[in-house]
Amino acid sequence: MCSPKAIKKLKTDETRKYDVNLEYEYRDIDTVEIKLPAGYEPESIPQDVSVSTKFGSYSASVKVVNDKILYYRSIEQYSGRFSAKDYNELVKYYDQVYKADRNRVVLVRKA
Repeated sequence: MCSPKAIKKLKTDETRKYDVNLEYEYRDIDTVEIKLPAGYEPESIPQDVSVSTKFGSYSASVKVVNDKILYYRSIEQYSGRFSAKDYNELVKYYDQVYKADRNRVVLVRKA
């Protein structure tokens, strides 16, 4: 993950008793441009991802323009106190971000 505030995998907890307290807000936006190696082309590119919840929002996209791969990623965390019953919803959101951050572009040698 590009951000120092890495999204971690959380475990579900059906018996959670205490509220979730997200103490700080942040927004990270990353843009990366990668020149394709000579003789290679993309075989597989991840689909765009967009997730919006009461805990935050996340989006990521990959585009190929001429001989470059353009990657854009934005994540925003909202602060606040959330009910213990909302915890598993937070787990689901973090899981979606975790998986999206690990999508890969597959390159193949041109024939």
